[in-house]
Amino acid sequence: MQDGWHTVQFCRVWPIGNCRRLHGSVRHNREHRDLITKVVPILHVEDPDAERRFYEQLGLRTTYEGPEYPGFIAVGNDAVEFGLSRRPAPIQRRLA
Repeated sequence: MQDGWHTVQFCRVWPIGNCRRLHGSVRHNREHRDLITKVVPILHVEDPDAERRFYEQLGLRTTYEGPEYPGFIAVGNDAVEFGLSRRPAPIQRRLA
């Protein structure tokens, strides 16, 4: 989904083998319904640190920052949480 400011990326958190397609819609096995407890969108931004400062001024706090994922920060509060990830460089297309 793109709104002109950020690209929102939703990650699938269950294996595709646990999904069933029923009448054109996807439904996960009822046995696994408690595995998905939260969905966290990821916004791709130019400067995650600058975005974090902006959201801190709105009252959010840093909920994740670590060496495992450089260029990624999560911000939120008790009601909302989302990731801020450095926007990847554009892919240069070769002209044939």
